[in-house]
Amino acid sequence: MSVSTMDVAVLVTGEFNETSLLFLDTLNVRETAKYLILDGSQAEYVRRYVQRADILDAQTYVEQDGKRDQSVFRASRLDTSTLNGMDYRQSGGLILIPGHKGIILKDDPVRNRVVRSLYREPESAWFNMIATGTGRLVIAASGLLQNRIASSASLNLDENYIGLAAGWRSEEIIRDISIWTAKDSTTTLRSLAFSYKAVFRMPDQFPPHAFDHYRSPSIPTISIGTPGENVARIIAEQSSSEAKSFISSVALFAVRLGLEGHVSACSTVILSLLALFPNAREHWGPRIAMSLEAIWRKMGERPSVPWEITPEELGIWDEDAREGYHIPPEEEDRLEALEELKVRVSLGQEKWLYPYTTEGAIVMALQAGWIDEAREWMTMFVKTALIQDNGWYYGVGGCQTLVDFALTGIVVEITGHTASQAEQDAATIRQALLNFPKSSAIVDEQKRLTAERFAKASWPVLVRILDICKLDIDETALRPPASPSAILEAEERLGVELPSDYKEFLLISNGMEDLSVESAPRFQRVEELCWQSPEKLGLDWVRVTLGCEVDLAEEEQLPSMKRVLDLTGGGEAAMWYVEPDTVEEAIEALKRLGRSDEAVGRRDWRPVHFLHWAPETKYYRRFRDYIEEVAQEAEKAGAKLVA
Repeated sequence: MSVSTMDVAVLVTGEFNETSLLFLDTLNVRETAKYLILDGSQAEYVRRYVQRADILDAQTYVEQDGKRDQSVFRASRLDTSTLNGMDYRQSGGLILIPGHKGIILKDDPVRNRVVRSLYREPESAWFNMIATGTGRLVIAASGLLQNRIASSASLNLDENYIGLAAGWRSEEIIRDISIWTAKDSTTTLRSLAFSYKAVFRMPDQFPPHAFDHYRSPSIPTISIGTPGENVARIIAEQSSSEAKSFISSVALFAVRLGLEGHVSACSTVILSLLALFPNAREHWGPRIAMSLEAIWRKMGERPSVPWEITPEELGIWDEDAREGYHIPPEEEDRLEALEELKVRVSLGQEKWLYPYTTEGAIVMALQAGWIDEAREWMTMFVKTALIQDNGWYYGVGGCQTLVDFALTGIVVEITGHTASQAEQDAATIRQALLNFPKSSAIVDEQKRLTAERFAKASWPVLVRILDICKLDIDETALRPPASPSAILEAEERLGVELPSDYKEFLLISNGMEDLSVESAPRFQRVEELCWQSPEKLGLDWVRVTLGCEVDLAEEEQLPSMKRVLDLTGGGEAAMWYVEPDTVEEAIEALKRLGRSDEAVGRRDWRPVHFLHWAPETKYYRRFRDYIEEVAQEAEKAGAKLVA
């Protein structure tokens, strides 16, 4: 993580104070930096502090070498370092304007011109200008802070500078694009140096820019009832076909109980789940299984479960998890990474500790003996997740080191979830699982009756109910109907006859704007419909399963996506049609694999709903089936299905 090859220039505007060079010393570039002086008498002064200093006249440099991208400040094309599987080009030049004792507060046109010229950003380079302490006055006087944000902590401003620095805030370190400003304390300057080392490795990731201070606050999720009651409610609301959707949630809640030290309650939940779904482990995946095993072995209270995990398997899991945290292999690099992480947390970046993650930061802190920091970061991580109702237990249960740390009592101290509360939650979940056959039958019947109502609705009624889910920025989500001639022209252009139910939709609304329903895509106008290749959509890996469950070996025997009819024009949420010929090919392959006629359906157009962040595509038999599904969501949002 050395930055000794970085191009650094220091603008000398007065006498150094005791912290002027601390930033350079922490970066280990004091002797390799270039010192730009405004007055020839400053050369001897600089050499008192830097014996081998490369001293240049600032005005001469600006006049003779204005194209800095072809000079000492050009972005150095250093060796790239691979981090998290990606290449990051290390940063180039740095201009430092440190704090000085003898800043002249009167207007100095020569100095201001030099500062502005130094900041002239080359088109082909990435560089930064850093002003610390009274150095901030220098760039303020030059006018570079106009319409920018800078730090102002512990800085007394002369009235002549109040206007120039009107945008300054109280934060100790701020980065506004490529201008950084910071107060002139030992702690801040060391933090700034470690921050800049991070930028040197990952210029696009860190630290936050000034505009990051205006992020919208996270809206906490309000839970009703105890944690166990909330899980039980999820179980009670699912149909028999949706059981897979809550198995992982229940198992994860058991992990939470275990990490809090409530191992008996944890085991009660898992055994109750296995009694109803003996193959539940297939649905919750290896990470949850490993988390449970690590908890049980640590506490010496392993229940009788139908699988075995060896200590060697746990060791491999723990090692793989550590690799995922991108912990530097060398101790010195780990300590520097921890210093960077301390700064990033203090700047409010606890959610973006890329590439380490908060969990990785905690593991590094524990390895280095930074117990206070490990406790602080664990507390931060769990409390934030509790406020937002996120599953913190999945991350905390991610490796043996974190499990062991959680079981020291820190997690239950944070959550305040007592042993008696945990036992009550476990009993509530157990009862919900016992009731599931009966509760799911009730849900199945309710869903059947609801589906019947929407299946009987006319197309105009069905489509118009969706408008309640329009976004606030739109007057309506619906559009004027497509003309029959426009549909016919599209069919001639595409060389196919479009599905009849889709054409009925177009005759009511020619496409549709975005909806507030989660994952609902925007539909294109009929004039915009086009064929797309899977390669262009990034879907060349997708096999046509028609919604049937297949294992990896079976999936390889299914046809790949060929051309698809794009209904949405791309985006994170997309929908397209798989044409009948490809569907027929998939039907034949699935039948050879033993799937029934009912499971595969008939040769026809198949709408496919795809989310880039979801692991599976969702197939529908008809386009109307999708519209009915969204219409039911609209009814939940307050719309009424009126014939």
